[in-house]
Amino acid sequence: METSSSAQPRVFVVEIAGAGGICHYTYNLLQSFGNSLSVTLYTGCPYELEHFERAFAVKCTFRRFKTNPLRVIDLYLDALRKRPMAVHFQLSQFPSLVLALIILFRIIGIRIVTTAHNVISHESRGWSAWIFGTIYRLSHRIIVHSQHSKDELKDMLRLPRQNIAVIDHGNYMFFDDDEGANVGADGIFRILFFGYIRKYKGLSVLLESLHLLAQDQHQFTLEIVGKPQEPFAPYQQQIERYGLAARIEVRLDYIPLAEVKRYFQRASVVVLPYLNISQSGVLQLAYAFGKPVVVTRTGGLPEVVENGRTGFVVPPGDSRALALALRTMMHSPELLQNMGSRATELAETRFSWGHIAELNQAHYFGGAAA
Repeated sequence: METSSSAQPRVFVVEIAGAGGICHYTYNLLQSFGNSLSVTLYTGCPYELEHFERAFAVKCTFRRFKTNPLRVIDLYLDALRKRPMAVHFQLSQFPSLVLALIILFRIIGIRIVTTAHNVISHESRGWSAWIFGTIYRLSHRIIVHSQHSKDELKDMLRLPRQNIAVIDHGNYMFFDDDEGANVGADGIFRILFFGYIRKYKGLSVLLESLHLLAQDQHQFTLEIVGKPQEPFAPYQQQIERYGLAARIEVRLDYIPLAEVKRYFQRASVVVLPYLNISQSGVLQLAYAFGKPVVVTRTGGLPEVVENGRTGFVVPPGDSRALALALRTMMHSPELLQNMGSRATELAETRFSWGHIAELNQAHYFGGAAA
C-alpha cells in the first residue's frame, strides 16, 4: 500500500539496481520516513520488493545494461513538473548515468544528496574514479556509513568537512521472521561466506584458514553462497588442493529474498575476510539474525564490530589470525551465544532505522553534517 500527500515535502530517491543489498537498504530507509515526506523511488526493473508494503511510490525506471532512455527522460520531466526539494542518490553502480542525472538536476536548481555506499567502486577503471569524484563534488551533501569513509573522501578529494555526514548503515531485521533454526544441534560449526564473489572479498584467505582448521578434530562446514563476478575455478581448485571439498557447500547464484534467511539462520558465524571494503550490508544481515562475525580490519568494519563482543576483528589477508578466531569460537559455545545476543542488541538499538531515517531526512533540508 502506498500513501503520499502533495502537502508534504517532496523527495525523489534514485536506486538503480532494484535488487540486492542497496535496494534493501533503500526500502528500509524510505519505509522509516513514514508519512513525513512524499517520496518517489526510481529504481530498477523488476523491483525485488514490489510486493512489500510501503509508504512511498515506486517507478521502475532502470534495467541493467538496457535502460530505455525515454524512462530516464520521464524521471527528469517528473523533476521539472514536481520540483522535489531534493534528489537522493544511492550510489554504487552505473556512476556515469548517476553523474549525467546529477548535472541535469543541478541545472534546474535541485538539491543533491548522495549516499556513498562504497566511496569508489571496487571495479573502477580509467575514468570511473574521476566520475565518482565529480559526483561527490556536485553533491550538496554526501552521506557515508563510517568515519573511515569520511576520512577517505576528505583525503582523496579535499571536500569540505561540513559536506560529509557519517550515518550508520541500518539493520536488516525485516528479513528475520522469528522462525529461528536449531543451530548447532548436530554439533557442526557452520561458517557462512555470503554475497557477490569478487577478489577483494578475500575468499581465498578464508579457504587458507580452513585448511589450517582442518587439522582440528571439531567438525565444521563452510557455505559459500553468492554470485561470482569472476571465474570461480581458481577457488574450486584451491578447495580440492586443500582437501576441503567434503566440508564445503557451494551455491553460485544470486539468492532470492525469501531464501536469504535459511542461510543465516543455520549459520554459527558469518565471515567477512575482505581485503578492502567501505562497509558491508552482509554484516548487518548477520546482526539481524543474531549471528557473531569475523571481519577484517579494513574500511568501516572495525567501527561496527565490537571486538570480542559481537565477533572478532583480524588483519586483512592473515589466514592464521582468521583461523585462530574461528577456532576460538568453535570451542566456546557460550562465547558464541553471548556474541550473538550482543549482535541482536546492536541491531535493535544503534542500527535501528528510526534515528537513521531522521538523520537522513535532515540533509534534505540542509541540516548540518555530523
